[in-house]
Amino acid sequence: MCGRSRSSASDSGSGSGDKWGGSVTIAGTPLNEAAWITYYLKKRHMIGDLKVEVYDAAGKLLSSEPGGKRRGINRYSWPMRLKPPKVPPGTNLVPNVYSFFGPRVAEGEYTVKLVKDKQTYESKLTLLPDPRSTHTAEDRAIQQKTVRELYDMLGSLTFVSDAVVDAREQVRARGAKLPKGDALGKKLASLAERLDKIHQGLTATREGRFTGEEQLREKLGSLYGAVNGFDGRPTESQLSYQQTLGQRLAAARKDFETLMTKDAAGLEKDLKAKSLEPIRPMSQEEWAKKQERG
Repeated sequence: MCGRSRSSASDSGSGSGDKWGGSVTIAGTPLNEAAWITYYLKKRHMIGDLKVEVYDAAGKLLSSEPGGKRRGINRYSWPMRLKPPKVPPGTNLVPNVYSFFGPRVAEGEYTVKLVKDKQTYESKLTLLPDPRSTHTAEDRAIQQKTVRELYDMLGSLTFVSDAVVDAREQVRARGAKLPKGDALGKKLASLAERLDKIHQGLTATREGRFTGEEQLREKLGSLYGAVNGFDGRPTESQLSYQQTLGQRLAAARKDFETLMTKDAAGLEKDLKAKSLEPIRPMSQEEWAKKQERG
């Protein structure tokens, strides 16, 4: 919050009574975009975990973070957002800062649990809309729905990108074990090139600084950041662009699945004849477990 005030001063030593006008900018500390959870410990917690968990109305765990263990009053700051979205690696940064923040959770009641070793203490937390906001409840609901869809689309994009890279590396590894000029090696090289082409359409891969290359990762990340950084209704062009990017993502996923079920599977007998392992595409469940392990 900024304000401007005018002040005057006199040089009493000169006796002239001259005055100088002045201005100063007064800036207050902005409100923390977080819900503060406060708890009291009679003594310092020494044995076992101590964490603060937040659940939505359906009982889904949204956040689980270590809490303060010192004696007395402890405060935990919950950002009221989901975890940052999954984004595949690329050679270009997504420019919008809100692309790196999770979606803000909707207003409503949430359950807070303090897990202290084997003991659990529970409380409720209610989030209310900002009374200064000019956005209607309907507009906020559409924004929240859209940003969650884009958030999930980024997760799906990351899975597809990781699965394509994993399959491509499997193909290259099999080909590296074959002599130069081998017929199967040529087929594997062709398959690796087609997988690489799919990957190039998913994320910027051109080396060098400030290439300006934008693929699905960069475009979807920018759109997500724009919608995530504004609490009001997304524009019609943003909603239309979401549909376009969704179609591109679905097409890329279908192309990858076709390569795996037809081309890669069609090489299984030849690979077996060369005592090489078949090419196995990563499942979404396997990918999710890898994400949990970090």
